[in-house]
Amino acid sequence: MMRSRAWKRVLAAACAGIVAFSVAACDGNDAAIKKAENIVNIATISTSQLTENWNPLSPTASQGTCGALYEGLFYVNVAGGDDTMQPMLGESYKFSDDNKELTIKLKDGLKWSDGKPITSDDAVYTFNLINKTSSLNSIGWHGTVKKVDDTTFTLIFDQVATMTARAILTGVPLVPKHVFEKMDDVTTDVNKNPVTSGPFTLDEKDFTSQNYVFRANPNYHEKGQPYIDGVRYTSYAGGTATQDAIIAGEIDWASNVFQDPEKQLKNAPVDYLTMPSSAQVLVTCSNAELGCTGPQTDVAVRKAIYYGMDRAQLNKLAFYGIFYDSSSSLTPTPENEEYLSPDVPESTVPEEANVEKAKQLLEDAGYTMGSDGIYQKDGVRLSFEVPAISGWTESINGVDVAGQQLKKVGIEMKVKQVSANEMTELYSKGDFQIITENMWYSGSEPYDFYNTFYASDQTAKVGEKGVNGWARYSNKTVDDALDVINSTTDTNVKKEQYAIIQQQVYDDMPYIPMMRTATMVETSKEYTGWVTKDNVYAAPASWNTWDTGIILRQIKPVTDNK
Repeated sequence: MMRSRAWKRVLAAACAGIVAFSVAACDGNDAAIKKAENIVNIATISTSQLTENWNPLSPTASQGTCGALYEGLFYVNVAGGDDTMQPMLGESYKFSDDNKELTIKLKDGLKWSDGKPITSDDAVYTFNLINKTSSLNSIGWHGTVKKVDDTTFTLIFDQVATMTARAILTGVPLVPKHVFEKMDDVTTDVNKNPVTSGPFTLDEKDFTSQNYVFRANPNYHEKGQPYIDGVRYTSYAGGTATQDAIIAGEIDWASNVFQDPEKQLKNAPVDYLTMPSSAQVLVTCSNAELGCTGPQTDVAVRKAIYYGMDRAQLNKLAFYGIFYDSSSSLTPTPENEEYLSPDVPESTVPEEANVEKAKQLLEDAGYTMGSDGIYQKDGVRLSFEVPAISGWTESINGVDVAGQQLKKVGIEMKVKQVSANEMTELYSKGDFQIITENMWYSGSEPYDFYNTFYASDQTAKVGEKGVNGWARYSNKTVDDALDVINSTTDTNVKKEQYAIIQQQVYDDMPYIPMMRTATMVETSKEYTGWVTKDNVYAAPASWNTWDTGIILRQIKPVTDNK
């Protein structure tokens, strides 16, 4: 089964071990739920025992927390190419003439799931909390916030921050002040029995290490929604177990790649579609000054790996031939084509390997070929053990195939299977040399992508938990360019700065592009209202963050339409 980041968050910037389990094997109570209620069954991105974290500000929040349990102020349909800010908890917003103040009006009559009103006091509390707690501040919010009235508040930025403001409008979940202010440590509290704002809520009794169930929120602000009674998230023992459950009709919504979907899903009670998704990369712990150790801290090694991969073969052997081209700077195309600099090498990553160039890069950097066919320098062989989540077939196969290709270059790379929980711990603390991950795309231009993964304030020293800067990458040139982009509305100035960023990240390559992943989405025929190729009203993958809530609140059982 293929995941994306988010995984963080999958899941978004702020906002899941092996269990052989299927809905068909549920106990009697679960079976009763299936029959008596419209419970949509979703396969989790985790293939291990589930741990709960319903804190929407946490970088390790459980799947569904942001979107299904908690909402942001506005929503933008990036997948559908629509820049319109659709109201969620927010009703309207207005910038000051100098773009340093952003006044936001909440919808009237909003309520938390416990019946208490959602007010600007909650918003003021949320933004103050983020501002003073760096580990929760994935958005980069710095400034002050003031209450105007019960439903209106103003964010005052330290400097012009047009892109940060946009990220705030669409990426910050409000939290209930009356709940969170009682927590001893908001950074570690998992928010059991969450008081929510989204279309669903959760009771502690509905969580186990194998699955959890969200129930419809009776106080949800969109009257009549959701149209379903709840959502069950279940952990399966990897891609094969998930595929079997999809074919058997036990799963209503999943994002699982089938090698031959027309044949494999021919008689299954699901429809499917395929769309471009996140970037599959090899993440390197790149910066020795931040505590990274190993030969991958040498850019020559990273570039040799980049040129040593045959991506056409990789796509065919590991990714079923359905993945997409990437760019050397990982700028998402065609969505952000306008901002892709033609001066940066390899706007499309080469499909064929360039073994001679890879070897030359290593030899120019002082590496010599050992008797075993592997390059070494100062007694250290270019040998890497790459963690990948057990059961995630495409990730594992991708590393295996790339490893076979890199032998021709003189680099040894082997996969090491780990649990989902172990994987999260490894990349969040930088405890690796090279790791396989997916980098998600968001926004109508590449600022959010570069700010999320490349900005210095998104990373941390090895051993400390970073926000999203897994590669432990820090470069002042990139930071300065991001600051300029965030302080202007001039498209030409932005393009100049994006070109600087793209050239720099190509030169440094802390994230080594493999391919752009394909999201294959399977949806039950028992429900209508899913995203289709003709109606991309949200990103369709079941692991997406805000989009998940948009979809779950409006799908309906087929019987409702008869």
